[in-house]
Amino acid sequence: MRLSRSVRLACILLVAPMTRTHAQRLPTDATIDSLWAVDPAASLAAALVRIRRAPNDHPALWRAARAEATAGILSHEPQAVKAAMYRRGADYARRAIAVGPADATSHYWLAAALGRHAMITEFRESARLADATLAAARATIATDSLFAGGHAILGRLHGEARALPLPIRILAGRLFGVQAVREASWETGERELRRAVALDPKAVGYRLDLAFLLVQRERWNDAYAELKTAQALPIRSVLDSALMHEIGGKVLNAHRTRRAP
Repeated sequence: MRLSRSVRLACILLVAPMTRTHAQRLPTDATIDSLWAVDPAASLAAALVRIRRAPNDHPALWRAARAEATAGILSHEPQAVKAAMYRRGADYARRAIAVGPADATSHYWLAAALGRHAMITEFRESARLADATLAAARATIATDSLFAGGHAILGRLHGEARALPLPIRILAGRLFGVQAVREASWETGERELRRAVALDPKAVGYRLDLAFLLVQRERWNDAYAELKTAQALPIRSVLDSALMHEIGGKVLNAHRTRRAP
């Protein structure tokens, strides 16, 4: 991922003084967050400055996990490169959990990295990662039942597992014992995604995930209504833009080609 000239300059100005001064010059949480909204690679670089100084810096660790997972989603590199990003993201998230197990955000980004990795890997590994994603999503909700992201990942996981062809579901559920597939239901998926939307109604990604699940259930008009709502929401980050293109495009295409009369 290339950095814009302005972001590169910001990183240089931010990082260079740290070789000469004390911790007060380290990137703040707010700085890392603002960089993530426009360039996850720059956000990761800033978080790593903190982690190198203090390996157990919990806020920096989960922000590094967020940056790696987001970079993987945005990347157009081969799947092996994207998989490496998701692995690094999961590793940072696990380190954050080890330091602060009561923080739902760390569990959430672990679930996000694992879930995205599961989508691009081979069958056996995908099955293992699906159950790990399920466990991390549940840990997110167990830590904070009002954390919208945990409900969103759980709902999306139910939808993706339920949408698998029947032979694959049988193979994964019965032969490999994949809990995420054995438990999957459309009803639970929709309920969890609606819960996420209710908890964070301005989150573009959660609304798009709900719209796509409705497409999978062939409820074309309901899906289109959710898409229109998502399109009216403010775009808060480059991730929102990418999801609008990725998921929103699928929903819009379904509405155009298969909508009910």
